[in-house]
Amino acid sequence: MNLFKLVSSISVKNMVGFTSTKRLFCYPSPIQILNEFYGIRLEYYQKRKDYLMSKLERDMAVLTNKERFIL
Repeated sequence: MNLFKLVSSISVKNMVGFTSTKRLFCYPSPIQILNEFYGIRLEYYQKRKDYLMSKLERDMAVLTNKERFIL
């Protein structure tokens, strides 16, 4: 792995970031960051899925109408 320089170490001593309420916070561990934003990411994944599904349904309706017209 060192041949391609894919292995390196990252310091986790200074993990400062914004909380979900947009305040600065010093996170003690990466796990706490994941726990903080897990619910928020799930919400945005669901919004994205809903958007893509509605877009595909609209496209399907257009293609169905084109097929009906051709037939």
